Amino acid sequence: MTTDTLTRRQVLRQSLYGSAVVLLASTASADDQVREDEPRAVALGYQRNGDKVDTQRFPKKARGTANGAQACENCAQFGPRKTCRLFDDRRVSAKGWCNGWTPR
Repeated sequence: MTTDTLTRRQVLRQSLYGSAVVLLASTASADDQVREDEPRAVALGYQRNGDKVDTQRFPKKARGTANGAQACENCAQFGPRKTCRLFDDRRVSAKGWCNGWTPR
């Protein structure tokens, strides 16, 4: 065996380290919650609490049934694990709202 040869234990250890790094990276991105003060969120009028949307500025929300039927959780852009396609699949509040709301 030469010094360039990896042992089975070394290969296994490197594989485990690599898996841990990938797992941590995917977990970090899944927990990336959209903030209301981000430029895209401001432009779309995103609010974590859909009841606080300024209906003068965003009349689309005011036209919703009983002014509360529109929410991220019933939007066509809402995906698995409470993510939104409009925000690059980052997490949003299920009870939130933005001007990109589209019925399912």
